[in-house]
Amino acid sequence: RTMVVTSSAAQDPTAVRAELVVTKGRQKGQVFPLGGSVTTIGRGAGNDVRLNDWFISKSHAQIERRRVQ
Repeated sequence: RTMVVTSSAAQDPTAVRAELVVTKGRQKGQVFPLGGSVTTIGRGAGNDVRLNDWFISKSHAQIERRRVQ
């Protein structure tokens, strides 16, 4: 699903600290910082966040930070 999170305090979207928290599965409780303007998530080795779970595809999701106008 898609989620839009806004912060009126930040002019630069990469200045806002963001993280992905795993809430279910083998990696429950792990926290992954989301540092760049684009973060890829999946089981494949080329992803920024690697999740090892049957229900995660090799290239599962992408998170984009961008300025909302």
